[in-house]
Amino acid sequence: MTKKKNILSIAIDKSLQDKLKELSREKHISVSRLVSRLVEEALYLEENVFKDEIYKNIDWLSQEWKDKLQFLFTKVLDTTPDPIWIKDLNLRIIYVNQAFADLFGLKKEEIIGKSDIEYLPSEIAKESIFSDMQALEKKQSTHTVEKIEKDGKVRYFDVIKTPLFNKSGKIVAILGISRDITSLVETKEELERKNKELLEAYQKLKELHEFDNVTGFMKRNKFIEEFDNLLKETNRGTFTLVMIDINNFKYINEIYGFEFGDKLLREISNQLRSFVKSIDKDVLLGKLSGDEFAVLFKKNIDPEDIIKRFKEILSQIKLSTPKYHSIYSPKAVYCAVKIEPDVILSAEESITHMEVTIFELRESKEVDYCTIDLRANISSTEMEEKIRKALEDKKVVPFLQPIYNFKSNDIIGYEVFARIEENGKFIEAKDFITVAYRKDFIVPIDHEILEKVKKGMIPILENDKKLFINLSSFSLNKLENIADPMAKEIIFIKDRSVFEINEQEFLRNISNIADIKRSYNINFSIDDFGTGNTSFRTLIKLSEEKIISYLKIDGLLIKELGKSESKRNIVKSIVAACKQLGITTVAENIENEEIYEAVLDIGIDCGQGYYLSKPEHYENILKN
Repeated sequence: MTKKKNILSIAIDKSLQDKLKELSREKHISVSRLVSRLVEEALYLEENVFKDEIYKNIDWLSQEWKDKLQFLFTKVLDTTPDPIWIKDLNLRIIYVNQAFADLFGLKKEEIIGKSDIEYLPSEIAKESIFSDMQALEKKQSTHTVEKIEKDGKVRYFDVIKTPLFNKSGKIVAILGISRDITSLVETKEELERKNKELLEAYQKLKELHEFDNVTGFMKRNKFIEEFDNLLKETNRGTFTLVMIDINNFKYINEIYGFEFGDKLLREISNQLRSFVKSIDKDVLLGKLSGDEFAVLFKKNIDPEDIIKRFKEILSQIKLSTPKYHSIYSPKAVYCAVKIEPDVILSAEESITHMEVTIFELRESKEVDYCTIDLRANISSTEMEEKIRKALEDKKVVPFLQPIYNFKSNDIIGYEVFARIEENGKFIEAKDFITVAYRKDFIVPIDHEILEKVKKGMIPILENDKKLFINLSSFSLNKLENIADPMAKEIIFIKDRSVFEINEQEFLRNISNIADIKRSYNINFSIDDFGTGNTSFRTLIKLSEEKIISYLKIDGLLIKELGKSESKRNIVKSIVAACKQLGITTVAENIENEEIYEAVLDIGIDCGQGYYLSKPEHYENILKN
């Protein structure tokens, strides 16, 4: 007998698991399901075959083999890591495998004959009994997830409970097989937690992208998006849009510090919010740039009256400055417009009209507010039709003017000018630029020029030359969406180009320009320097952060070099500062020898103008 037991032990230990896997593949069922069926058949044999008198005298089913078969199935069930148990119809345990006993830290005999309520915590026992009853009631397998607390840790089990039937179809017991899925559940919970954190982070990033973190007002793109949604509403009424541009805000930051600047912005936004909410609870509040606010009322309000009220609000703001022990009260320029239902303009087009008006108010310095009529601004004009036709016919043409390095007498690059071709002649930008801004053609014109630069100039431009391209802030804003066609054009040509931004626009969009520089490493130049209010402190900051590479001194200053000592001294100061900061200076509008000699005497690095070379069609310059 000893020898036979050793043989049986080897058969079970060495090949049983492989045999089970092989059978499971043949039967196309899982090992757990196979074990379940084997147990069911074993119980059937035990109750209906082994105890049946007619089989007791059959030689091949001797008592020895019956003992072996019972031992075999017990060994099979004890080798699986999944807890397995069988209950009678009174839901008392009649069998457990070793994994089940180990799970509760008990011996098998300490569990056999007991109900769940006798060895499990009350809540777990109730859940287990409930799922048992479901399986018995439905007379089919049930699938649940149950949890058990052990050693202070909750473990989760995927549990399948299957009724066991005798030959006559009567339920005789209920089989339970479970698998520890704690790691799976914990992984799922961790993923859900991470997803929640990612969602919260995304919402915070979205808020930072869409809302100004100082004022809480919508940023430009979000404001335009919400504005456009309102314009699309059917049966909408008349809207009233007001824009407020704070005077010299850049210098407030420079003189009193950014903390004071933020404090001022918060005070302005709080006062505006409190006032406008009393008029229109659904009002849209936007901060379109560093110093520009927008308020959209979804109702018809008298523009001049609301501007008057806004001026009163700002006049009441008085903050103690951190320096000089003074009181600061902000000043601003205002523009308001009624947007009637029959005026078909996009939000961006409406805002552009107002920004152009604000720019003109600042240039004139005669009044600090204006109301405009959008109908008057969208009426057709001869120049508007010329621009529209030029864009349709691809007649917006780049002209190039060489820029010379005075030390080497070499051409370092070319400034790109937009011209409109009409009947073989060319209209200069000075004759159409105002209309282009007012009628929202400036971005399409910029795009047309950039396309010709990309396709017609870059491929044949000498490697040591750059193209100096005037770009409006509206076009520059397209870089906020990298998928925008214009953004793609700018990025494609950026390494061979220097983008010129008018000094006034540069100051108004300095934060955005700095972000673009850091993101895309685009080369910038301040154009028409000397017409705005850039301080040397700002210039130093621009240099330190490497935001600008070139500074083009305004032509009006250059023209006066031989006539005005004060303007000559101003230019000298600019040049001296730029040399210290490593910024290349460029003189514009060198129209005669006298100006040329004055420019050389002052020490400006580079220059351009009719005296040196006139602008010509790009094909005439680059292809010769």
